[in-house]
Order: sequence, then structure tokens, then C-alpha cells
Amino acid sequence: MMNKEKKICFSSDFHGNTEMLREFLRRATTDDDDDDDDGLNADYVIIGGDIGPRGGKFHGHELVEFNSKDVVKQLDWFLNEFFPLVEEFFGARSSNRIDSKLFVLLGNSDWRFCERELEKMFESNARVMVMSGAGDVFKDESVEILFTSLVIPSTHRKKDWERVDLNKERKSVKERERYGFISSKMNDYASNTGSDDEVITAAAAAVVVVEDYDMMGAPENERPTIEAALENLRERLSSSSSFSSELSLTKIFVNHGPPKNTIGDLTQRNERAGSRALRNFIADVQPDVTLHGHIHESVDMHGTEGVFTSKIGKTIVASSGNDFLKEIGHAIFFETKDIKAGKIIRYEIHPPARVAL
Repeated sequence: MMNKEKKICFSSDFHGNTEMLREFLRRATTDDDDDDDDGLNADYVIIGGDIGPRGGKFHGHELVEFNSKDVVKQLDWFLNEFFPLVEEFFGARSSNRIDSKLFVLLGNSDWRFCERELEKMFESNARVMVMSGAGDVFKDESVEILFTSLVIPSTHRKKDWERVDLNKERKSVKERERYGFISSKMNDYASNTGSDDEVITAAAAAVVVVEDYDMMGAPENERPTIEAALENLRERLSSSSSFSSELSLTKIFVNHGPPKNTIGDLTQRNERAGSRALRNFIADVQPDVTLHGHIHESVDMHGTEGVFTSKIGKTIVASSGNDFLKEIGHAIFFETKDIKAGKIIRYEIHPPARVAL
């Protein structure tokens, strides 16, 4: 009989910091019975977005050609850094327990194109689940987890996961936030079945890997608002079982971006970057806990040491507050048997010290 209680680790915003990600996976998956280790022995490990390198803001970043190459660079990291790292901890030769799972969700800095490629990379590994950033659901005997990658409009030029927040705002996006690039309609080389190097070559050879994008001109059926996307997700839940009806399940919502006016959405410019639609959805659905990343500095910006959660009704809203540029990262851990009582911790990730060249 499977254990209904689960231990869960979550973090986000590694942005290609392989050593920080490695240490997160090591501690999350290591057996807590080891004498010399601080392992958490998690059943489920969740990476909540902004996984790959985010690219640079320098000359040419407004050009299609520059962003096309940026997709290729990020895909190269996923193939040559991320894939072998995940296989080390969740692959067939891993010494870790065989019933643990890794959930992979992209964030606004991750090109959507890489989601499809990640699905191919891990299609034969049942322990790794690549979740759709447009909206996905996982359910077992213990938990029901919703996943989305969506964030509100910003001045960033990667627009794959940005959406207008509320339906009524569809025609009122700020001018400086309208334009950018998407990778969801690129030249298709899905039929390529060669080596990893051949895949990279195929991507690099594409004439256009990204497209110019105007958020105001996006078809509603292709780029729904966050409000509409969440309602679509609600319909998926109600078609199987209501997110709120099975009281024995722990209800978890993982969204890369945070809800409005919570612990996770305060920027260094003292602006709120959270979603009102997401906040409304959480207030209505009332999961046990929601997990977010996106705004690295928000937890520290609130100025209260040790505080990384806030509340929407009865729901615990938790932010990893992980900053890939710092020497010490952060992650979240909880057990399903304790979360309804509000027991959840934020812990430090200590990657090996970087050696100066």
C-alpha cells in the first residue's frame, strides 16, 4: 500500500545556476537516515520555473535573430546541464528511492519551446513529469497539484508565459509592456530523432526560432488572460473531481508568478508584480498551500526575517524567494500531514563555494 502522506520540496529561479540546483536536488532526495547528511527524503520535488539561463540584456536583445540564438543557448543548457543532472538524481541508475518524483515547470524566463524538448528528453523516465505551463493537474492518493507558469505583463522581452491579468484589462496593456518575442509558433523540427547535437543544429539552422509579439494583438483563444486560463483549469478539475471536494487530499497550487499583495510580489522598485486574477482564484478555490517564485527579492523586501508566507483566506501562500546570484539559495519543505496545521519551513541551499579563476 502506498504511503498517503508526502514530503514535498519546492524551489525556483535557478536561472542556469547548475551548482545551486544540484545542491537543491541532492538535499531534497537524500535519505534522511544517513548519518552524515541533512537529507529531506522528499517524495515529490518541484522546480517552479525560471530554470534555464535567462540570457543577457545587451546590444541586439530587441532583435529576432538575437532571441533565436538565445533559445538555442537555453536549449543547449537543458540538454547538456539539466538533463544529466536530473538523471543523476532521478534516472535509472540513481541510488535514490525509486518512488520519488520530480515535477518540472517552466517560468517566464524559460522559452516555451524548451517545454516540448524537455518532454522528449524525459519521455522514458516515469519519475520526471514535465508540467504544462499553460495549466496542468497531477493527482494521486495523497495530493492534487495544479501547475501554471503564468505571470502578468512586464518590460521583459520574453513573452511566452506573460498574459493580460483580468479579462477587462485585455485592451489596456501598457505600451512598454506590449512588445516582445514568443517561441510557441516556431519552425517545427519535432521529427528530428538524431543525437542531441543534431537537435541543436536543427534549432540553430531555423530561419526564425522566435516571432515578434504584440500582446494587444494576440488572439484570445491562443493567449487567454490569466483569469480565463484559471477558469479553464477549474473546468478540468470539475470534470474529474472538484479541487475542494475531496477533503482527504492535500490541495497544492504551483504558479511561477505570485498573487497580488502577498509575500512574493514586492519588487525592488517597491511595486507589486502579482496577479489579481490569481489572488481571486485562490480566494475562491482555497487550496491548502500555494507555491511561487518569480520575484527573487520579495521575501527580503518585506524585511521580517524568517517570514516567507502570507494568507489568502485559509490558504498559505509561500514564496521561495530564491536568488540565483547569491551564494546561498532558498527552498521550501513541508509534509502533507502537517500543512493543514500551517507547518512549513524555508531552508537554505548551500552550493559548493565557487573557485576564483
